[in-house]
Amino acid sequence: CPICLEISEDPKAIIYCGHILCDTCFRDYSEKSRENEQIQCPYCRQSTLLSNVVSINLIYKYHQNAPKCIFPPVALD
Repeated sequence: CPICLEISEDPKAIIYCGHILCDTCFRDYSEKSRENEQIQCPYCRQSTLLSNVVSINLIYKYHQNAPKCIFPPVALD
């Protein structure tokens, strides 16, 4: 995590800007800066809804368990 410089077990990503925080820093930051269920990214100050923050581990698990495409890619003209 760029804030606490620790390795995170469950990092959180802010969807719109892509910046990542560890779970602890994200919780601390969001409790202090929450306004109308929105936060500003501590790096770029872009506003986003709390619902637009996702767990990196959750995304990874989803992609591991997602069904694989059985059709080969097709070139579109």
